[in-house]
Amino acid sequence: MNYAVEQVDALLAEGQFRFNDALKVAYEFIWNDFCDWYIEMTKPVLFGKDAERKAVTLQVLLSCLDSALRILHPFMPFVTEAIWQKLPGSEGFLMQASFPVADAARVNVPLEQEIAELMEAVRVIRNLRASANISPAKKVTVRVVKNDQTSAAFINHVAMIRSLAGVESLTLVDDKPSGHLVGLLGSCEICVDLAGLIDVPVELARVDNELGKIEKEMAKISVKLENADFVSKAPVEVVDKIREGIDAYQQQIVKLKEYQKELRSI
Repeated sequence: MNYAVEQVDALLAEGQFRFNDALKVAYEFIWNDFCDWYIEMTKPVLFGKDAERKAVTLQVLLSCLDSALRILHPFMPFVTEAIWQKLPGSEGFLMQASFPVADAARVNVPLEQEIAELMEAVRVIRNLRASANISPAKKVTVRVVKNDQTSAAFINHVAMIRSLAGVESLTLVDDKPSGHLVGLLGSCEICVDLAGLIDVPVELARVDNELGKIEKEMAKISVKLENADFVSKAPVEVVDKIREGIDAYQQQIVKLKEYQKELRSI
């Protein structure tokens, strides 16, 4: 919130008036940080039984929403005013309320880094689930291979990761297990157990089919690079784009073959 307030204030300052950039900052904070992440992170607390934590969390949510409406008001005056009038404790009109002020005392860089790693860990697990077509309704078992770079998020925020990524259990292990899909958070390996979650023969058939399609498409565009006349006459950017396409296909093939190997080990 502090960064969004500080940036919007600077972009709207006299001599700047960069309305498009200021609106982009406000939008990205409200849509991504506040709605997509923070509200989701608070749900376990709000639906939990700890009344004190719930009260504090609600107060923080209210404070963030209040500030978010204030920085968005110059761009969306009517909607923000209507919402602000519904907030507990609001008085007068939003258009007359003071603009929020960034507070450097509230900045905690180490904690922000830890939360950023938590968010990336959730993205990795969600992507692994999606790549294996695991239903969102199914809980997964996750094992994180320990090393010197293991994020503190896997120690301090296990409950949050479990809630956001649909994880039944999350444990730290010394060695990479077999029969798991593996993703990376930096140098840290995040392993999702596939046992009991998918129909292995059906999934192997799907992967084989996907591999066939990719290899066929890669062969089509590779023919162009084998034609010396085409390579010498085509614009450089066209040739580079074809090479990038081949590289992308090759990376997909490597990932699918690694996935095949894990499936066959189940």
